[in-house]
Amino acid sequence: MIFSFVFEPKTFDIEFSQTFFIALIVTAVFATAYAFLVQTYMQKFVTASKTVIIFILEPLSAAFYGVFVGGEVLLFWQLVGAGLIIFATIISQI
Repeated sequence: MIFSFVFEPKTFDIEFSQTFFIALIVTAVFATAYAFLVQTYMQKFVTASKTVIIFILEPLSAAFYGVFVGGEVLLFWQLVGAGLIIFATIISQI
C-alpha cells in the first residue's frame, strides 16, 4: 500500500472522516479477524479434503462475482493459470 501511494498516480480521493475509520475498523475486525478465527475453529470439524474444496471455492466465487457482477474481463492466460492452480490443489489432495 505504501508503494502504491508513492509510485502510482492518484486515482481517487480518500476522505478521512469518522465514517471512513468506523468502516475500516469494522471491516478489519469482523470481516477479517473474526472470519479467520471462525474458519480456523471450524476446520477441526471437517476433513482436509473438504477444507481444500472450500478453499478452492473462495477464488472461484471471487472470479465469478468479478466477471458477472463487476464486469471484469479474464484473459486466456489468467484462466489457464487459475485452472492450473485449482488442478494442482486437487491433485495434491488426491
